[in-house]
Amino acid sequence: MRVTKYLHSCLLVDTGAARLLIDPGRFTFVEGRVTPEDFGELDAIAVTHHHPDHADPDALTRERLLPPALVVRDWR
Repeated sequence: MRVTKYLHSCLLVDTGAARLLIDPGRFTFVEGRVTPEDFGELDAIAVTHHHPDHADPDALTRERLLPPALVVRDWR
């Protein structure tokens, strides 16, 4: 298993069988330092809580990151 941290709160967990992106919030894509290509193909996205620094639906849509499954907790 490999875990990679991107900027503020974003983690990519790669088990070899699946790739999970955790908390790709607003700061993930600031200044263009991280691009969707950095993550590769995703199986799911997990959002731990709905604060802009952990969850940015507009950025996910804009960056075309939405995988087949989107895992959300306490989305309000």
